[in-house]
Amino acid sequence: MNEVVPPALTVEIVEMAEEHIPCMQAIERESFPVIWPCDSFERELNHNRVARYLVALVEGSVVGYIGSWIILDEVHITTMAVSPSVRNRGVGRRLMARLMRGSHRPRSPLGPCSRCARATNLPCVCISLRFQAGRRAPPVL
Repeated sequence: MNEVVPPALTVEIVEMAEEHIPCMQAIERESFPVIWPCDSFERELNHNRVARYLVALVEGSVVGYIGSWIILDEVHITTMAVSPSVRNRGVGRRLMARLMRGSHRPRSPLGPCSRCARATNLPCVCISLRFQAGRRAPPVL
């Protein structure tokens, strides 16, 4: 039996912008039985000074996102989701690694990572456990 290996993804991780929100909401609907209110991402982007959101792009399309609150040097993951079409291909790990590397503060990795706010988001919980205090984030590919 031959196993089909999906081609490697070229993923770009960028800061969330207003234009990403509709795609993020679509991924949210595909990923969770209870979704955030429609204006949540906009409020986090424009009104929450401790919020940091990153999106994963493949060929210019949003395929995943991670949201966090960064207070001092600690990270609280508020949400994370990856499009079903690219799950289990390292997108979530790359998002978490970039967040934990503190790309907004070069050469200053973030400290402890608290678990995902959505305890039912098992992939996020598993990824965040890999990045708990005392563990270094792997290189961002």
